[in-house]
Amino acid sequence: MNMKKLAAVLISVAMIISTSCLTLSVSADELDRLIQDGVAVASDDRQFYFQRQWNGNGIVLYDKTKKDVVFPSSIKGENIDSIAMGACAGASNLETVEISEPIKEIEMMAFSNCPKLKTVKIPKSVTAIDQMAFDDVSSKNAVILCYSGSYAEEYAKSCSITYNLIDEGNSDTPKQPDPKPAEIEEITNPGSCVGDIDNDSVITSSDALSILRMSVGLVKYSSEFIAVADIDGDKEIMSSDALDVLRCSVGLSANPKIGALIK
Repeated sequence: MNMKKLAAVLISVAMIISTSCLTLSVSADELDRLIQDGVAVASDDRQFYFQRQWNGNGIVLYDKTKKDVVFPSSIKGENIDSIAMGACAGASNLETVEISEPIKEIEMMAFSNCPKLKTVKIPKSVTAIDQMAFDDVSSKNAVILCYSGSYAEEYAKSCSITYNLIDEGNSDTPKQPDPKPAEIEEITNPGSCVGDIDNDSVITSSDALSILRMSVGLVKYSSEFIAVADIDGDKEIMSSDALDVLRCSVGLSANPKIGALIK
């Protein structure tokens, strides 16, 4: 992994750890509780919501059954600053996304595990996209629609994601950036509990990040890690497993499997 990508990963980890109110997908009961507490604000149709965070309002797609989504720039008069961490994670039907001006940022795992994703239209106002906003499942067939010279164009090039330049009128001829090989690290000695990747007997956001890095091929791992990192039991290590561990680490879910001893 080059130094730029490593720095982005470390910054993402720091943001996870330092954010006391973390925006991720929630259940209906959790969303109702957050709204009652004044922490979250939902659109009238409950298609979107956001939680107030130290770094602004990060919007989440609540209705994961949608095929075509336009992220609005505000909800009930409050401006949206970012597409939040895990905003569309696991939206299995999602095909097209359009992000409105003046949203500025796309956070980690925003489009994780979206197998049918075809296009994401990103405006010029977006000037920060996490290196792990997409994973292999989502970026394999997805095309980023962006403007010439924009941050999104540079992002697509650096992450080897196919892109089209909206302002050059060539949306029918996707550009295929040359893939950039990443340096592959290797980790050994998993913990004895499900989700404990670093073997420190505690489930934290660093375990979730390790699983995410495994899922996108940035880390080599032995077959022993399947039992530890495969949260949903499908015999594969995927970004959805990382999301389960991340939600557990910040108290948004209590999956009984996570933290249980490996049988």
